[in-house]
Amino acid sequence: GEVEPVELRATHNRDTLRDTLIRISNELDEPAQPPQPVPATLSFLYGEVGRRTEIAQSINDVEAALYRPRAREARLLIQPVEAPSPNINLLASLIVNHLEGFPGLVSVYIKDLQSDRELNINADIAMSGMSIMKVPIVLEVYRLLDSEPDAELALLIEETLLESGNFSANQLLDVIAGQDNGYLGADQVTNSMQRLGLQNTFMVTPYEEQPRPNLDTLDTPANQRADINANPDPGIQTTAKDMGTLMTMLYYCAEFDGGALIAAYEGDITQAECQAILDVLDQNFIGSLIEEGVPPDTRVAHKHGWISDTHGDAGIVYTQNGDYVIVQYMHQANWLEWAESSPLMADISRATYNYFNFDSPYLGTQISN
Repeated sequence: GEVEPVELRATHNRDTLRDTLIRISNELDEPAQPPQPVPATLSFLYGEVGRRTEIAQSINDVEAALYRPRAREARLLIQPVEAPSPNINLLASLIVNHLEGFPGLVSVYIKDLQSDRELNINADIAMSGMSIMKVPIVLEVYRLLDSEPDAELALLIEETLLESGNFSANQLLDVIAGQDNGYLGADQVTNSMQRLGLQNTFMVTPYEEQPRPNLDTLDTPANQRADINANPDPGIQTTAKDMGTLMTMLYYCAEFDGGALIAAYEGDITQAECQAILDVLDQNFIGSLIEEGVPPDTRVAHKHGWISDTHGDAGIVYTQNGDYVIVQYMHQANWLEWAESSPLMADISRATYNYFNFDSPYLGTQISN
C-alpha cells in the first residue's frame, strides 16, 4: 500500500538547549594566552591564540538540525581569539623582577621612537649628572655655532664625548660663555635645558671646580622628593626621563628635521648638527652597559658616566625592528661596584633589545644572577 508521510511534530526548550551549548563551550573554549617573558634568557614569547564558541550564532543551525529528517548534524561556530599584542609593561615587569636582588636604586627610561610608548621605572629620581651631562654641553655649543666647528673645536667635542674629558668639557663651557668663565657657560646650558622643558636638568658648577659661595645647587621637582634619594651631586643633576627626552629630541631632529629641538631653537640648531652629535656618540665604544646588551653590529649612539656611588648610560639604539632610546642609572649609597652594576645594566639593555626584536632575540652571554 501507499506510505503516507507523517508530519514531524516536536518541540524543544530553547533555554535547555542554550544551557547545553554553554556546557559544551565550557569544554571547548580556551582563553588566549598573553605574551610571556622568559627570565632565563631575558627574552619573550608571543601569546597563544584561544577559541570561543559563538552560541548566539550557532543556536539557529542546531535548532534546524533537530527538525530535519536527515542530515541532522549541526556545526558550532567557533572563532579564534587573538592573543594580546606585546605591551611595554611586559618589558617593565621583566626588568623589575630581574633587578629584585639589587639593594640600591635603579632608574630607567625607555622610549619607543616609532610611537609614543615609554617605560618609566623611577625615571624622575634626581641623579648625579656625571659625564652624561656632556651631551647638553655639546648641544649648546652647536646651538651657538653659525658654521661647522673648526678642527680645534671638533677635537674638543670628541674629547668631551668620547674620552669623557672634564678639562675639555670645561673648555667648551668657556666657548659657550664667550669668555673664560665656565660658571657662566654652565648657566647657559641650564637655561637651554629649562627652555626645552627639562626642568630637572641643571649645571651650576663646572667639572671638578669649586661650588659658588652663593649658589651650590638648584631646587627641582626631582630633588625635592622626600620619598626617594639617590644623593645626587648638588652641582650637576638630571633624571633618566630628562636625558631620555633629550636623546629623543636629538633623534627626531637628526632623522626628520623636526621635533622639540627644531621648534624651540629654529634657526639655531640644524638637522646636520643633530646628526653630527649622534655621529660622535656612535663612536663611543666601551663594550659594556648598553652596548653589551645588543648584537655587536648594532648601532648605539650613547654617553655613559660613573662616579663612586652612581653609574649611568644614555643612548639611542638602532635596530631592524625599531629604534629606541634607553637611559639607565644605578645608585648605591657610598659605593657601587662596577662588577655588580655593569652586568645588570647590560641585562636591562638586552631585555629591551629583545622586546623590540621579539622574533630575533639576542641571547648574549651568561645572564647575571
